[in-house]
Amino acid sequence: MKKKKWKIKPTNMNIEEFKIDIPNLVTKVLISRGYNSAFKIKEFIALKNVDLFDPFLMKDMQKACEIIKEAIKQNKKITIYGDYDVDGITSTVILTDYLSSLGAYVDYFIPNRSTEGYGLSKTAIDKLIHTDLIITVDCGITAVEEVLYAKEFGIDIIITDHHSCKEKIPDAMAIINPKQKDCKYPFKELAGVGVCFKLISALENNSDKILEKYSDIISVGTIADVMPLISENRRIVSQGIDKINKTENLGLFKLIREIGMNDISSSGISFRIAPRLNAAGRMGLATDAVKLLLTNSDKEANSYAYDLCLKNTQRQNEEAQILDSVYSKIDKEIDTETQKIIVVWGENWHSGVVGIVSSRIIERYNLPVVIISIDGDTAKGSARSIKGFNIFDALVEIDDLLLKYGGHELAAGLTVKTENLEEFKQRIEKIAFDKIDDEMLISEIKIDLEVKFKEITLDEVKELSLLEPFGISNAQPVFCSRKVEIANIISLSGDKHLKVTFKQDGIKHIGMMFSNSRKDLWFNEGDKVDIAYYLSVNEFRDTKTVQMIIKDIISSDELFFNECINAYEKYKLNVKLNSNDVELIKPNRAEFVSVWRNIKKENQAFFVNDFSRRIGINPGKFLVCLEAFNESGLIDLKNSNYFVNISKKDVDFKVSLEDTSIMKGLLV
Repeated sequence: MKKKKWKIKPTNMNIEEFKIDIPNLVTKVLISRGYNSAFKIKEFIALKNVDLFDPFLMKDMQKACEIIKEAIKQNKKITIYGDYDVDGITSTVILTDYLSSLGAYVDYFIPNRSTEGYGLSKTAIDKLIHTDLIITVDCGITAVEEVLYAKEFGIDIIITDHHSCKEKIPDAMAIINPKQKDCKYPFKELAGVGVCFKLISALENNSDKILEKYSDIISVGTIADVMPLISENRRIVSQGIDKINKTENLGLFKLIREIGMNDISSSGISFRIAPRLNAAGRMGLATDAVKLLLTNSDKEANSYAYDLCLKNTQRQNEEAQILDSVYSKIDKEIDTETQKIIVVWGENWHSGVVGIVSSRIIERYNLPVVIISIDGDTAKGSARSIKGFNIFDALVEIDDLLLKYGGHELAAGLTVKTENLEEFKQRIEKIAFDKIDDEMLISEIKIDLEVKFKEITLDEVKELSLLEPFGISNAQPVFCSRKVEIANIISLSGDKHLKVTFKQDGIKHIGMMFSNSRKDLWFNEGDKVDIAYYLSVNEFRDTKTVQMIIKDIISSDELFFNECINAYEKYKLNVKLNSNDVELIKPNRAEFVSVWRNIKKENQAFFVNDFSRRIGINPGKFLVCLEAFNESGLIDLKNSNYFVNISKKDVDFKVSLEDTSIMKGLLV
């Protein structure tokens, strides 16, 4: 389990000074984020209409436009070469559609994730030898050898990409990538579909017109690729979400209807639309998603929409099976308290799902992770990282071992020979050990605002939409409330989720804990807790209510628990204890029995504070109990920064816990 800490922004604000007609919670959130005047608050909200930068500021843009226009004029065959994720799919869609509207002889190609892998490949080029011009979208910036190979067939290549560049870049006819060192384009955080949008805008010489036409599709790719929603991206996504809610794209409309969505938001795109488009490439062919978004046939759109939803269900089942295998391997092979990166592999794990599994693992452990699927002599992996550890740079350091790789700071893909897996693991573990410090491994929950329940009204929560679209660099606000009572706990969907009613000063609000079972909640009805959460509007049977999406729960007795830990630490450092210290950490017989009954024979791993709360004993006494059991030979105990691993031993002798050295030391 990962370590978490709360970071609450200062709340010493006088909102009356701002004299602004923007709702209370919205204003307070923006003040907490540094918008310290009414002008700046209004300016932030108006950023949804920020002007777009001139696409010709991008390196090679003029050259690329000239090559494409000449190819159209000469009726040369143009192939749009995309990636199989949502960013690549949406890029392929808008460029194919636009060039078709110009009368171009254009087709598209997206590699098979399982057989051809990521990016431009020689295998794929062999299938495209009758093409005159390949335009890559959302890929290609690392394809040095592949571009040379294409040239042998007389194929011209234009690369459009947004991924990090290596020292050596391909010898293409033109390269459009804002992350090139000598590219003067002022905004570097466009998605692949954003770069593609810039190319189309340059060809049309009218950015606003192209954004109006394609903003729904561009926003889906931008959100799905987790781009920071600032500057141009904020404009693109804001306009795109408005357009999605009345989209004229038949395929997107049918998919939304098949899912059963009403009002579209950035989170709805992230968690409902994007996974289904991604499922095409993960569980079959990404071209199915392209066909959905390009078709004008009602029958085809219905069929593709239904099929993508079905594939997404299959993906979820596959993901669950691989997750179980990965968790098992981690438990057996990796000490997550001392290791700085998780690297595991397995035979024939679905290559289209390992990326999602990597994301799930990093959410749980807050450690960089590489999940690798072995298929004969080669293995394909997906890497995810934490803030401060650039996984792409780490792969660059060991690229002599890799057959192929690409990505950016927080996510990457790679291919390696199976025989080199052990060496790969050792070397990347060494890099992680040298570059990751303990502070980086503590997951921080950034809280925008502490609020009382009486401040949370349906109207105020609705108005939080003024802050949208939410995403990287414009996170959905996180609120916290202290000393609230757990009034009721209900398990949902076979104990997969929890519905918790919280009460403060007579006011109740519902909190949802998704992907949490009853055993994951260490508290009971009647307990006083502090909660961190998102706010949303829940609509059920035409009734709208406030809903909290719970991020974390801690005891309102946190200060008392810290006192107990401090007393225990003094004792371990041989500092003389006073009578109050001893009272805090000396367990009685009933407390020994309670702890013993809650220790399982199989290995258990948990944070001391969490487990001690669960069984109703303070952490100081809990630690003394564990040490007494360990000293007596009743358990195996490992304690690293109050994250413990314990398991019962099979013994056939009696012990006297009072005679252990840790208990004798408490006799005062």
